[in-house]
Amino acid sequence: MDGCRLLGMNSGVAQAFGFPESRDPQAVTVGSQVSPETLDQLTGSLNARLECELRTADNQMEPPGAVDYYATFFVDWFPGDMDTEPDGVVLAAAARAAGITDADSECVEIPVGRAHFLIVDTADPNLYEALDAREGDLELLGSVLLSQGHLVDALADQLEIGSGYGILGNSLSIDAPWRGMHLGLRGAALALNELRRGCDFAAVFPMEPGTRKEDERHASHARLAKYWARLGFELWQNQIMVLDLNLTTFDQSVATAGIRLV
Repeated sequence: MDGCRLLGMNSGVAQAFGFPESRDPQAVTVGSQVSPETLDQLTGSLNARLECELRTADNQMEPPGAVDYYATFFVDWFPGDMDTEPDGVVLAAAARAAGITDADSECVEIPVGRAHFLIVDTADPNLYEALDAREGDLELLGSVLLSQGHLVDALADQLEIGSGYGILGNSLSIDAPWRGMHLGLRGAALALNELRRGCDFAAVFPMEPGTRKEDERHASHARLAKYWARLGFELWQNQIMVLDLNLTTFDQSVATAGIRLV
């Protein structure tokens, strides 16, 4: 792990494809409480790890057609240089919020967020059932993107379809102390840039989980749609946003959004 020590994780509360600022005035907000130099070092150290569980055909938990990928995002902290400095105090508090109680290592990896993506085969007749068997709004994505077991013609005509494989975003969260630093967009770009190999498109349904009232859902989607548009996602149908991966370079889209992708 490049000399860094992973000391703890905190599951956090998922904000599906959105990262609202904490409303608790006592909460640690790293982005607004550390120096620009430290902030640059932290955001520049962002890295993502992907985990995938594969099963044999006779040991499947869900119908075939989709494979789950779980991403965890980290930043590197070097506590030895700033134990008593103001930045060190802030980062120690953020580390404790992530479940890290021992920072003796020269380099500490602090988990700052996580995400769940799926790679799907739009030619698999079982794909809708595979999405319906999972949590979140994946069934909604399937009902909009698929028709009679295949990618809907209107979307297929719009995209540069080659393999028929796509990436669906189910959830993405950044822990409260780390919001407001563009880590969500940067982390999503890192994960999507790796998962995109052999895929034609990515799709998300921008909505904070648990939003029920119609006016709140409208406001949530409008806010998060603007957020995801910064990576090149475009509104398609029924509040679903789609990104043509054959026409997208994530380092360019992140740069356009004013975010440095390392």
